[in-house]
Amino acid sequence: MATVKPFRGIRPPKDLVQNVASRPYDVLSSDEARVEANGNPMSLYHIIKPEIDFPQGTPEDDPAVYRKALENFTLFKQNRWLIQDSSERFRSCSKRTRLPLWKNQKTRTHTPRKRRRQNATHTRH
Repeated sequence: MATVKPFRGIRPPKDLVQNVASRPYDVLSSDEARVEANGNPMSLYHIIKPEIDFPQGTPEDDPAVYRKALENFTLFKQNRWLIQDSSERFRSCSKRTRLPLWKNQKTRTHTPRKRRRQNATHTRH
């Protein structure tokens, strides 16, 4: 049986969310991430796709890329672009995003459906 525990999350302060937020790392290429992060040192892509801080064509698995991810993560915490929660919590996530349907098409708003409560004894924290 799985053990679920609360934890102290690390996230951007509310006033910086728009600058730090990114799409998941596995839905865009390094080149796309490089374009989206251009001119924004607070973009989370500098941590989740750190190869964007190297010349184009640098292998994603180069050891220097992993060191850069750690360096960027440390920088984000030092600059308080990412902060740790003061207490342990359970969190549920939902996200409202604007998703492109396909190349050159306008975006549409996507709001995930609320999940139905599967267990009536489940409580939220």
